Amino acid sequence: MKTTITMTSKGQFTLPAEVRKELGLNANGATLQLEFSPEDRTIKITKPVTLSELQYFVQSAAKQPANPLPDDIHSWYEEERIKDLKQRGAL
Repeated sequence: MKTTITMTSKGQFTLPAEVRKELGLNANGATLQLEFSPEDRTIKITKPVTLSELQYFVQSAAKQPANPLPDDIHSWYEEERIKDLKQRGAL
């Protein structure tokens, strides 16, 4: 999805409702992680893994020892979260 958002006079941006829904951002004070690349002037926004989500995925992986956790837990989590959202019909 590609969309245009506008900065307010307070320097704030509002994420579109569809984006908030897909990221599972339903609570006031939800946090996002921002990565800025000055070389190509891009911003990447991701939802950090919460402790409860990490526990769920670790327990799920522990029940399936044939699938050990990968070295890059964040990439693995993003892939698993997308699969989960697709199964629930949120994507």
